[in-house]
Amino acid sequence: RMPKLIPIDHNTGRPTKKNRGSGHLYTEMRKRILSLELPPGTELDETTLAEEYGISRTPVREALIRLSSDSLIILVPNHSPRVAPLELSDIRVFNESLQLCQRIVSRWAAGRRTSKDLDTIDQYRLQHKEAVRRGNIDELVEANRGFHSAIGAACGNPYFAATYDRLLYDGMRLVRIAMTVDNQDTQGPIIDYLNKTTDEHDELLSAIRLQDLDKAEALAGDHAKDGMSRIADYILSTMAVSIDLSSI
Repeated sequence: RMPKLIPIDHNTGRPTKKNRGSGHLYTEMRKRILSLELPPGTELDETTLAEEYGISRTPVREALIRLSSDSLIILVPNHSPRVAPLELSDIRVFNESLQLCQRIVSRWAAGRRTSKDLDTIDQYRLQHKEAVRRGNIDELVEANRGFHSAIGAACGNPYFAATYDRLLYDGMRLVRIAMTVDNQDTQGPIIDYLNKTTDEHDELLSAIRLQDLDKAEALAGDHAKDGMSRIADYILSTMAVSIDLSSI
């Protein structure tokens, strides 16, 4: 895992209790949301969170604001915070946005990446491959986001990188939902899909390293399309099972 960054009090040079509490809650809540332990739409209570994590309500609010900036929490005045929903009606729009943005940032990354960018992308690629080898779903989903986010950071356009990051956060929850249904069958289709994903990561990084803009864009588009196809298949099969035929 990537090391956690702890905010420092510049007067003392030590981590502050306030920031440490807020940062820890942010990390834990983010993990619980992305792993679907806290499902989309779940209402949250600041007092309950403060008691659960042994901190005051001020760092709770700070953590929730950070989660809101990641589009993982919805904050509305005079209403309880809640986990951001994932609306089925938005899947088509999300799919279009992800594929287009992934193509753009990957193309630009191929032309603008630095050696440091390549090192960061490669680190996440290796983390993802190792997580796949060990069958750790939580780690591989996180590393997959890190891999693509690092490509976004290398594209040289902070506006597109920020938009891409937001799409990746939503994508993490969608992927987690789709993978959960296959998780019990560790030798089934999910393993073939994950191994294919690692191969695609290898190819995409190679194209970016060689500054092959056209190939990087094509690979990135196909990679996004394959991932969304898996999610769509899961959603359609789940919806079909839930239909009450006696009501038709």
